Amino acid sequence: MAASNSVVHLVLIPICTATVTGRLVYGDTGLRATNISVQVSVITGGGNTNTDCQRRLRHPGIPLGQYNHPDIADIVVNVPGYNSVQQMLP
Repeated sequence: MAASNSVVHLVLIPICTATVTGRLVYGDTGLRATNISVQVSVITGGGNTNTDCQRRLRHPGIPLGQYNHPDIADIVVNVPGYNSVQQMLP
């Protein structure tokens, strides 16, 4: 029986990340919603971030999906006295 060899070519794809950014205001007054916890969830990870004194939110390091395709992000904000807000990003 002759020896047999196989050749396999593999392509390594680096893990890329995205940053979720936005601003948060109170719908009834239009005032800045500062220091509010915002939950960012994706299939491959996520976490919480707080809005800053300018009502901005920034959550870096969200891993992209398989083959670095955009993943669906689910953003949830809960503030006492206000309806819960949930937004899905494609």
